[in-house]
Amino acid sequence: MKNAEIIFRADGSTETGLGHIVRSVSLANMVASLGTVTLITQSDDDFTARLTSAYKINQLTFSGGRFEEDFFRYVSAIAEKRRVIVVLDGYDFDQAYQIRLKSSGIKLVMIDDLQTLGYACDAIINPAEIDSTEYYPAGIPVFSGKNYTLLRPLFLEAASKPKTFREFQGKLFVSFGASDPGNKTLELLEAFKDSAEIEVINVLTSELNPHLASLTAFAATATPSIQFHQNLDEAGLFKLISDCDGCITSASTIASEVISIGKPLICAITAENQQALYESLVKNGVCTGAGDLSGTMAVDWKILTETFRNVAAVKEQLTQQHHYLDGLSAERYIHLFQDLLA
Repeated sequence: MKNAEIIFRADGSTETGLGHIVRSVSLANMVASLGTVTLITQSDDDFTARLTSAYKINQLTFSGGRFEEDFFRYVSAIAEKRRVIVVLDGYDFDQAYQIRLKSSGIKLVMIDDLQTLGYACDAIINPAEIDSTEYYPAGIPVFSGKNYTLLRPLFLEAASKPKTFREFQGKLFVSFGASDPGNKTLELLEAFKDSAEIEVINVLTSELNPHLASLTAFAATATPSIQFHQNLDEAGLFKLISDCDGCITSASTIASEVISIGKPLICAITAENQQALYESLVKNGVCTGAGDLSGTMAVDWKILTETFRNVAAVKEQLTQQHHYLDGLSAERYIHLFQDLLA
């Protein structure tokens, strides 16, 4: 469909967090065969530029104080020439905002995991298993759950493959999000101080983490080895997860990426918008639940990670992971967007 453009508006940066950017780019790559694909952001950073360049996605950044007006003007101008789908991923696009966008004659898709805005769009995407009755007003098609998981190409390809069991040898992967405001990473690291059973803890973090200085100071004198990784590209992250024996993550895109590869997973809630996905993952048996860590809840990580050594339990979890993701979400999204462009 050469006379079509799919415009993604994702709010995120290395200053505010990149989760919306990563999952929007994942979807953009899935539907890129349908027409021109453009990602519009409010800030220009190297990480986002590398993402869009890797997947041949156009990127536009409108600078200055007139971003919203420039964004609406761009969408309206494109809509006069061709069929347009706009995909919004963020928490400030309320119903009035959606109605204004729709007035330009475009089709509108929301990637939403909070169910709090009020909606006037043509379709809603939610990574968790959410019934359409969770959204107001009723009648908007909702595409949710494992069949609509947003994954980048390497993870999408891995999702369809059988999962391979290997014994736990002490290599952990840990990711509690870009900022980890409760500093749960430090609690976990302290739990394994002087542990002879853990060889290395690989921590995925970012410069957004306000506790980074204390984490690196702790790691400097700690045993086992603690290694920090920031702003990894898709291939780097895929290799890092693949090289580890067990993973501990937030209930977010990173958990789905771990599941696609097939690794024993302990999953936790570290932000409000993760509740529904967490419940979906635990219900489907693809992870061990660590509960809600967004408050003051403490976890005995040593006891919890004993599950990585339970061969029968790990094999069952890997079996459920293989059934959970089939690697066909791109095909489903192509059908969805074709229908919207028809």
